[in-house]
Amino acid sequence: MLNSVERPNYRQIRVPTLAIYQPMTLASLYPNAGTFNVAARQLAERQVREARVWWQHSIDQYRAEAPNGRTIVLESGGHWA
Repeated sequence: MLNSVERPNYRQIRVPTLAIYQPMTLASLYPNAGTFNVAARQLAERQVREARVWWQHSIDQYRAEAPNGRTIVLESGGHWA
């Protein structure tokens, strides 16, 4: 699914921008992970590993392309917190 997400073209943005990334962890993606059975936990952990690759590419792209960009990677929390 993540491979079908169209990436933005940051090079055209001329104003200062800020990108805030939540941590890519089991807890940040699945706040209810403590309730998962073994199979669900293994699936979720695999999804986190795959999402982490996409996440890092997104950060790298923003840093390389946003001429006036600033990046913050949170150490904890998430979009839901």
